[in-house]
Amino acid sequence: MGTSLASGPVFGTAGPEPPEDGMSLLIDAHDPKQARITFILPADEPAGAVSVVGSFNDWTPGEHELAPDGNGQRSVTISVPYNAAIHFRYLASNDVWIDEPDADEVTAMGSLLNPLPAPKARTPRNRTTRKRQTGS
Repeated sequence: MGTSLASGPVFGTAGPEPPEDGMSLLIDAHDPKQARITFILPADEPAGAVSVVGSFNDWTPGEHELAPDGNGQRSVTISVPYNAAIHFRYLASNDVWIDEPDADEVTAMGSLLNPLPAPKARTPRNRTTRKRQTGS
């Protein structure tokens, strides 16, 4: 069973402006089978361990913990299926819940990413082959 979302303080708000707090999301939709989402937070804010929990991991704390990346940030990347809404929140030490301001929406369940459409399949270019004609 998932962890209750009602406990602990919640930080972060949805807004049209990019966040100035170092939080961000990167979405890579190049793989035809699944999308990759990278969650990024500052390395030292909030203090302590932080994991991202949500519909993709049955709200399991610690399964996707953000790790330092050497650039003053910490991040974790997950793979998710296309065409599925993703609900998630960050869970920091002391049961502090954090919402993602770059999400499409922040709801009672936390941050929401609307379903990501699968990329269109590339088709090979039609090539015409010409027969080499030899003269007599």
